[in-house]
Amino acid sequence: MSESATSIYQLRLVLRHVTPLVWRRVLVCSDTTIAQLHRVIQVTMGWEDFHLHRFRIHGKDYASGCSGSICATDPHTVTLASLRLRPRERFAYHYDFIAGWQHDIRLEQVLPPGPSQTYPRCIGGKHACPPEDCAGPDDYRARLQERVSRAALDDLALLADFVGRWLEYDVRGTEDEQAEVQRALERMADRQRLDPDHFDRRAVNAALKQLSEVTVHRV
Repeated sequence: MSESATSIYQLRLVLRHVTPLVWRRVLVCSDTTIAQLHRVIQVTMGWEDFHLHRFRIHGKDYASGCSGSICATDPHTVTLASLRLRPRERFAYHYDFIAGWQHDIRLEQVLPPGPSQTYPRCIGGKHACPPEDCAGPDDYRARLQERVSRAALDDLALLADFVGRWLEYDVRGTEDEQAEVQRALERMADRQRLDPDHFDRRAVNAALKQLSEVTVHRV
């Protein structure tokens, strides 16, 4: 392990322009490369790496799989330590240039490594990030509003009526009624994916452990 890896960076990630606030706090080794940090962010925030991304650090752009002036420096060779970030300094991470997801990343503090600790590790956070198929903050806001709309209540009433008749009279309904219920169930499943309160830190850390090719270090 390089000498720079003796430091641990505590980063706070915040997704801009989204309510409720989506944030994570993560510990990474200071020899983590920009390319590796991208993968850590994807796992920690809950994205699925379907789209292009870019870091903006000290006025310079870094991204994987691009060419030209966008990333003249290979992000696989640039470590966090080499950027000489100061505590409380911020930089930006953009994901999905069409949807325009923008993240603020702040170096909260530089820590000594803990004994027998594995990195990267998520130590805090709240709320789920939007689904990958959202078209941006405005679309996400509209979907959240639909989730508690009259249409959502109508689907619940439809299902309650159907289940009630089935339980009381063993009436399964016509094929058209069954198809309507199936569509309502699918809409409800889509709304469940938009649960903004869901955040499973244990699952995130289990996924981070699998990133042995990224920044998993035991120190």
